[in-house]
Amino acid sequence: MGQWLGTGRIADQYKEYLPFYEAREFSRSLKLKSLDDWLSFCKSQEKPLNIPSYPSQTYKNKGWKGIGDWLGYESHLDKHFLNYNDAKLKVKQLGIRSMNEYRKFYKDNKEKIFLPASPSKYYKGKGWVSFGDFFSTDRIAHYKKKYMPFRDARAYARKLNLASSQEWRDYFKNNKPNDISLSPHNTYKNKGWKSWGDWLGTNRVADGKQEWISYEKARAYAIRNGITSKSDWNTFKKNKNLPYNIPKNPYGVYKRKNEWKGWAHFFGKEE
Repeated sequence: MGQWLGTGRIADQYKEYLPFYEAREFSRSLKLKSLDDWLSFCKSQEKPLNIPSYPSQTYKNKGWKGIGDWLGYESHLDKHFLNYNDAKLKVKQLGIRSMNEYRKFYKDNKEKIFLPASPSKYYKGKGWVSFGDFFSTDRIAHYKKKYMPFRDARAYARKLNLASSQEWRDYFKNNKPNDISLSPHNTYKNKGWKSWGDWLGTNRVADGKQEWISYEKARAYAIRNGITSKSDWNTFKKNKNLPYNIPKNPYGVYKRKNEWKGWAHFFGKEE
């Protein structure tokens, strides 16, 4: 079609490209520094026909290692990267303690430091241990952590006398025990986990799974305690512990059961 239309274009599958090492030598001679530079060069009229625009496809399994190797800037930069131990010391001096902090610092300072953009990839086989080791935090990825057996962990949790899952999360913000899971409902799923009430020792059951006493029995409890209004009820439930099987929100629970007859009836004002 190129000959027919006079464009000189040849379909990619019919083009004859230079062998990989010769093409790479040409590419490196251009002294380009990035993929964007290479793509801009390919859009110009300067690229020879026997050099592919997409070498990663043409030379796949034929010597291709990456755009840095193709353009020759990766081997140049490698000479300036710190070794693993010196890089660890450098990030510690900079106060960097996570990959997010590292990326931000690298973006703002990459011309001034001698650290790779991706330390886990660059230092693989060159001393790399883990992100916890690299950032000197000793942090272990969740999926690699070894937690206490369920019963031991639950006994630990119950001794804290916490009342809810939110209090459990708040506790972790200040303590962060290494062998106890922040998310025991996930860690111990199918390994003994029943509920937060069981885990914390409160025996509280989530409202959707709780077995409440009947409407009439809850009503009798309210009347027996001298509660005569919704305001009284709210004050009472805040200042005293309701029995576990009486809902704090009787309206919602007993309305779903089609037993609710109104607050006045609940407090014994209507029969």
